[in-house]
Amino acid sequence: MSYPGNSSLATETRRRILGTFSQTLDLARQGRLEEAALGCDFILKMDRQFGPARELQTRLEGARGPLEVGDLVVAGAIEEADPVIVEPAPVRRTGLENTLGRRALDGLPSLDGLPSLDGLPSPDGLPSRDALPDSIDLEPALSSRSARKPPGPTAAGERIEELLAEGDAALDRGELQTAIDAWSRIFLIDIDHREANLRIEDARRLKAEQERQVDELMHEAVRLRDRGLNDDAKATYQRVLELQPNHLAAREHLQQLDSPPALGGGRTEPEGADGDLFPGEPVDAGAPPLSAPPRPPPRRPEQQRAAVAATRERSLVRVGAGVSLLLLFVAWLLYSNWGRIFANTADQPPPPPTAIQEASRLHLDGQTEIALERLRAIAQGDPSYARAQLMIERWSEDIADAAPADVALEVSEADLRRKDAWLDQGRRLYDQREYLQAAKAFQSAARIEPLAGPAADLYEDTKQRLLPIAQQITLFRQREWDLLLPTLWRKLVDEPGNRDVRHILIDTYYNLGIRELRRGAPEPAAEQFAEMVGLDPGDPVAARLLLFSETYRGGSQDLLYRIYVGQLKYRP
Repeated sequence: MSYPGNSSLATETRRRILGTFSQTLDLARQGRLEEAALGCDFILKMDRQFGPARELQTRLEGARGPLEVGDLVVAGAIEEADPVIVEPAPVRRTGLENTLGRRALDGLPSLDGLPSLDGLPSPDGLPSRDALPDSIDLEPALSSRSARKPPGPTAAGERIEELLAEGDAALDRGELQTAIDAWSRIFLIDIDHREANLRIEDARRLKAEQERQVDELMHEAVRLRDRGLNDDAKATYQRVLELQPNHLAAREHLQQLDSPPALGGGRTEPEGADGDLFPGEPVDAGAPPLSAPPRPPPRRPEQQRAAVAATRERSLVRVGAGVSLLLLFVAWLLYSNWGRIFANTADQPPPPPTAIQEASRLHLDGQTEIALERLRAIAQGDPSYARAQLMIERWSEDIADAAPADVALEVSEADLRRKDAWLDQGRRLYDQREYLQAAKAFQSAARIEPLAGPAADLYEDTKQRLLPIAQQITLFRQREWDLLLPTLWRKLVDEPGNRDVRHILIDTYYNLGIRELRRGAPEPAAEQFAEMVGLDPGDPVAARLLLFSETYRGGSQDLLYRIYVGQLKYRP
């Protein structure tokens, strides 16, 4: 069964949608309809063409108890090797008709006529909007916000507390995966729940460390058992079971060590008084000796079975010895004629370095920024994703510690003129409610010389107005663009006049498109640029990139493609 939605989405995104939908179906079967409705809403934000979620949403509207949703189970697998063929989509240059979040904006006033940042007058030497700084210091404002009184409990809040407590209880029992599953269900209620995210990350680190310790202990136990140190091996297997009580291999090996060794199939003679073979029969001392030895008594059934088993064991030993000799001969033959049999083996190029190895080499060469770019390109489902995140965190801290001071020791007249120009631009952007760009302009002025007086107060007020979207700004800087899209659309639906949200949403689609082009996937890149054109039909950059992506749709990437894509940069 094929994927019942937008097949042009990335494989990781489709897997996540299918996993979320499976959990949503379980919630509907259990009668937790409110959480199931939230799950449908989250899925349709990521893929508006996902039909089973829309059908489940329709059934939930009039339901009052558990639902039978067996017909909605999606059992199809996603094949990564099969290319995704997407029909060319027409350029959408008007309206917001084709996006679930944008349909909620029908009838609202358009912002096309409002002045953009590109149209602002720029003094001599003033950088453009793309040259604005990449980060804004929101720590003072965030610390003041943390002192506010939290809102009162709600039904969703109570459910979140229950799931947190359930995960904590599982963690106390040592059931790390059960704890992770309980905390993951919180994202169906609040996709941005920070506490759940932190606990899941801690549990995953503990689980990885526990698995590492279990592997080391299992290797040590096998080594001790092979050396005949059975008592030490038993103690090591017991330590494995203390870490993972359900470890089947440790239990099986421990049972083998505890069980007594099987006796051989030797013959057992019946014992009698004084060593007589046939107790109870009198022995005539005066009887003449027989000319032939007496006939041996018939064997008992258990003796016969033991003899048959011994014969089979000897046969198996002979067969095993023959097979071993044959394998040794084949190994010797391959070793002697390896160069002649595999003549082209030496000509094979070495395997390409992994992303982790390449990033480490760049870091050692002093190119840490490029190394961080390589690490951030690792997808979340990659086995090396966790290690890449740790390296990103460590190297980013090293860069921050080694960064020089922003404020110059001597300020020239030209620098003062540039500072005044930044302040003028920041005031104009503040008046136009472009608080995000205004904060960047004020910060550029502060890099030249510390702000004071009304300018410093206006800068602080600008950062205060950015607090409602501080989490979205952080996700954007961390390049979590896939996770950022649903929250941005919800905020845009709630606040259609918020220019900062619209600006971040446009830049998010731009960066997603650039990422797909760098991966050599112009088809999904065209989808991202089409969304960007729908949000800002007058943007010439989005229209040009959309045309470029559609030109290379389904074709090979030539030298011109690689040169052009290599010059594209992410928007900060």
